Amino acid sequence: MGCHRSVAVQNEKGQADIDRLLEYYAEGRALRWVKRFDQPDFVFFNHRAHVTNGVNCESCHGNVGGMANVYPVYRLNMGFCLACHRQQASSKLQRLVECVTCHK
Repeated sequence: MGCHRSVAVQNEKGQADIDRLLEYYAEGRALRWVKRFDQPDFVFFNHRAHVTNGVNCESCHGNVGGMANVYPVYRLNMGFCLACHRQQASSKLQRLVECVTCHK
């Protein structure tokens, strides 16, 4: 459920959508998601590595909580990721820009 546990909705329709999501989750029913963000199969991406290191969702996805319909704000491509990785602390820098960090 991740972020959806704490979504603050702005209107009745939004609340109805969140209530339906919570219902599906409680019943163990699968959702058919419409992908808004996708990476090629040769890219390894793990949200956990980013979240546990203090990278907030807005850094890559924009203000999703304020969007009526989610849409990409940034082009999440290799250049975008490398630019961010290069801004990190120097002790992590080498590991963050090695090919195997994202390509498995």
